[in-house]
Amino acid sequence: TNAGTITSAGTTSVGVLFKPAATLGAGAVLGNTGNITLGNSSVGLYGESTATNYTTSNSGNITVGQNGIGMFGYASDVTGGTITVGDKGVAIYGHNNGYGDTTISNTGTIKAKDNSTGVYGIYAKNDKTNYTKATSTINNSGNIDLSNAKSSVGIYTENSALTSSGNISVGKNGVGIRNVKSIATLTKGDINAASGIGVLAEDSTLKTSANINVSDNGIAVSTKNSDIEVTAGTYNINKSIAFKISDLGNKTFKGNAGTINLGDSSIAYYVKNSNITPSNFIDKLTVNSTG
Repeated sequence: TNAGTITSAGTTSVGVLFKPAATLGAGAVLGNTGNITLGNSSVGLYGESTATNYTTSNSGNITVGQNGIGMFGYASDVTGGTITVGDKGVAIYGHNNGYGDTTISNTGTIKAKDNSTGVYGIYAKNDKTNYTKATSTINNSGNIDLSNAKSSVGIYTENSALTSSGNISVGKNGVGIRNVKSIATLTKGDINAASGIGVLAEDSTLKTSANINVSDNGIAVSTKNSDIEVTAGTYNINKSIAFKISDLGNKTFKGNAGTINLGDSSIAYYVKNSNITPSNFIDKLTVNSTG
């Protein structure tokens, strides 16, 4: 565990590298409670090898530049710490490479440097090519603020299970949460996407009670070939679309509860390539005109 200060203005640097043997026993921690500041293409905490019985943990401050990664590992834990990344950077990167299960937990703060592009707050890709039973579990109750970055993603999951109760903000052309072949449960929290998408679900299952605010040609929830259940939440829509539903097929949209506040030049439901029936489309949300 690093409790001091690590600083490097150079490129391709690593703050702390942990490369244990595959036989490592459970309980090891690659940690940071201090301050790590690195340049471009650098990694703050890097956990490598086929060993999966360790945790990459941060309760301090990590800052990396362009193409940098704050924390890389199979099990990552951010407890009250802050990670700041630059262009095309990733704050927390979890990728099992087919070796085992991935677990990511964020209760801290993730930020982008000003005027950044292509930033990922949390990136979790579960590769089942070599390990078909691999699992990937993400829990977010922290604050992900990428509002000062363009074309960025707060949380990206693939073949994963996500539970989120935190707040997420993205800037122009950004996506708050993107789920691919994943299961996502949003219990609460605010998702803000100016000229972007709040939640994008592809071949996934989404259950949401979050509040979502979009404006200027944004979309609160965009789905493709996915099961959607809305159980609560307020959707503030300004010159945007609340729900875009594509390729519903044999999937269902269940709008059981919630409120849509529909502003100027806005659409509550935009349905594409779908045959809507009373059994696959349920709409019990309250729609208020605020425009």
